[in-house]
Amino acid sequence: MAGPLAWIVQLSLSYPIAQLACHAGFASQHPGMLHAISAAALLTAFAGLLLAWTMWKRRVEERERFMALLGVLSSAVFALVVIATWIPSFIMHNCEA
Repeated sequence: MAGPLAWIVQLSLSYPIAQLACHAGFASQHPGMLHAISAAALLTAFAGLLLAWTMWKRRVEERERFMALLGVLSSAVFALVVIATWIPSFIMHNCEA
């Protein structure tokens, strides 16, 4: 669940910070904070992927291997979603709408 949780936290923090920065005059701090949040979310998703991968390699029972494989796949998909959510931070600057 590291990947989905990382993405939810990224969205929950990024949107209010972006709106606050645009309306409160903190536009210079806006990109750095969004990049830090997104980088932390991506690292969390990759950590979940790595943990699920090691559990998948280590487990013998089919049910455990299946659950670990689902963890690998969901963390990989949500790592891509975190990257896709991060892309607008590179494209849109200074509170563009």
